[in-house]
Order: sequence, then C-alpha cells, then structure tokens
Amino acid sequence: MSKEDSALGYEFEDELKEIFKKIQAKHPFYWHQFPDSKAARGFISSQPSDFLVKGPTTPVMLFEAKASVKKKSLASCAKSAILPAQIGHHKKFHRAGGKTLFIFYGQLENRVEVWDGKYVTDCISDNSRMNILGGGHLLASCDYFKLEDMLLNFFLEN
Repeated sequence: MSKEDSALGYEFEDELKEIFKKIQAKHPFYWHQFPDSKAARGFISSQPSDFLVKGPTTPVMLFEAKASVKKKSLASCAKSAILPAQIGHHKKFHRAGGKTLFIFYGQLENRVEVWDGKYVTDCISDNSRMNILGGGHLLASCDYFKLEDMLLNFFLEN
C-alpha cells in the first residue's frame, strides 16, 4: 500500500473510533482499539487487528480497517494491503471459533465495504481471487456518508 493509502487508513480508523463512541454511548456495544505496532516502531508486537468489537447480537469480532486512495474494492488490493502477520492472527482466531471482519474504504468511488474475514484470509492464503458478486462474503456496502448508519445496522440488527 502507498503512503497515501496509509495516511487515509489512519484517518479512516479515526472516523471509525468516533462512530464506535457514538454507538456505544446509546446502545449496548463494546469496542476496543489495539495499539498500532507500526506507529510504536516495533516496541510492541504485531496486533491481531485494529479493533475488537461486540454488539448485542453479534459475537466478539476482530475488525480490521483498510483504505485506498485509488483502489475501488478490497477485492482488488487485499493481497498487498493485508500483512502476513494479520492473516496469521485472523486464521488463528477463526480456528478458535472466532469471527473477523475487514472494512474497506475506497476513496476513488467513496464506497465502504464490510467483508467476512475468513473468506478474505482464505482467498489470500489460497492465492485465489476474491469474488465481489455472490457468495455472501461481501456482508455490507454503502456510500461513505452512510457509514455510521451502516455500522449501526450491522452491529445492532444482525
């Protein structure tokens, strides 16, 4: 991923934090942000994800945020955007019965996608192409300006 993508990714994480705070203030919702190992310059080991989240009807989930200035979908950049250590953490979490999600913001089309993490990591591990159509692996998608509503519905109505 480019420096621009990394900067956009940090901005996107900050936006997610603000949305999570709003949701938690009004609803039974829990979130925790893991410290960023890259920002800590190696003083802490790689973290499993950006966030740990739990809604009233959803299991505890690892929630990883990605963003790109030029790519339209996580399907077009997952292999370069998701680090091997992240894939390993997610696969271990899946093996233990956990669920993970990847949320992607594509600035080019101002779209947000939520993907099933097991599907994403399996595709990367198997070196197979992610399918944006069908299969139910793309769990939600919306315009960036509807992100808060999408997350509210996703965590409180699923």
